[in-house]
Amino acid sequence: MVKLLKACVMDDLKYNRYEDIAQSALDMSNKMSSTDDEFFQEQLVLIVEQVVQKLVRTMPSSQVKLQNPGVQNTRQFMEALLAKDGLDLPSQLRSQLSSLATLFTVDDKTILPNEILDLVKAVRDPDANARVFLVMTSLPQGNALLNEAETTAQKRMASESNLLDLGDVTSKIGEEEQKMKNTSAMNMDQGVDTVVELWDRLTKLDTDLKDKPESKNVADLKCRLMEVARFYVTCHVESELGNYIASQSVHGHNKMKCLDVPHWKVLALRRLLPDENVFRCAGPKMFFF
Repeated sequence: MVKLLKACVMDDLKYNRYEDIAQSALDMSNKMSSTDDEFFQEQLVLIVEQVVQKLVRTMPSSQVKLQNPGVQNTRQFMEALLAKDGLDLPSQLRSQLSSLATLFTVDDKTILPNEILDLVKAVRDPDANARVFLVMTSLPQGNALLNEAETTAQKRMASESNLLDLGDVTSKIGEEEQKMKNTSAMNMDQGVDTVVELWDRLTKLDTDLKDKPESKNVADLKCRLMEVARFYVTCHVESELGNYIASQSVHGHNKMKCLDVPHWKVLALRRLLPDENVFRCAGPKMFFF
C-alpha cells in the first residue's frame, strides 16, 4: 500500500497536483489499521523527504531564488499537507514543513525578520531526525535559499529599526504567556510592571507602524497582552482582593472603621482593560470591584 501511495504521489507531482497528494496520503492513512499507523507515519516521512529533495534538487542552481516558481511549488506542496484536515502528520514533520513554508513565503511583511533568522538557524542546526531540514542543508539549492532568506531578513532588520523592537516585544509577550502556564515562576507585581511596559512599547509601535503591513502584528500582540493582563487580574482576585474583602467583613462585624483600600499594583492594568469587562465582571472567580 505504501508503494502505491508513493507511485500516486510521484505521478501527481508531475502535474503539480498538491491537493491530490495530500488527499492520497489521507486516504491511505484511513485504510491503515491502528497497528500499522506508526509504520505508515515513518513511511510518510520518507516520502515527503523524497518529494522535497526532488523539488529542490531539480531547480537550476544558478536560478534558485525564493520568488522562483519552483520554490513556490515546494511551498504549496508543504502547505497542502499542513492544511489537509484529518491527515495526522508526525509532529516533527509538521514542524519542519511549517518552518520551511514560512521561509519560502515572500512579500508577507507580517513575518518578522527575527522569526526568519530563528528559522534559518533551526534548519542549519537540525537534529538527526529532522530529515526534511537535512535535505535543505545537504543540497546547494537548499543552502542558497537559506542564504537568501537570511540576507533578506538581515537587510530588512537593519533598515527598519522598529522591527527590532517589535521582535523583542513579541518574544517578551511569549515569555509572559509561558508564566501563565507555570504559576510557580510568577511574581504578580513584577508581571504587572512588565505588562504595562510592553503595552507602552506597543502603543508607540502602533503609531510608528501605522498603515504598514506590520501593524497587524501590533494588533495581534495587543490582544495577546490583554489576555495576560486578564490573567493577572484573576490572580489578584484570588490572592489579594478576596483576602481584603474577608478582612472588611470582619471589621464590619466588629463595628470598627473599614480598612483603607490598598494601592494594589494591578490597578495599573485599568489602562489596558475596560472596567466593565474585567474589574467589575461577575463569575466563579471574580468579584465586583
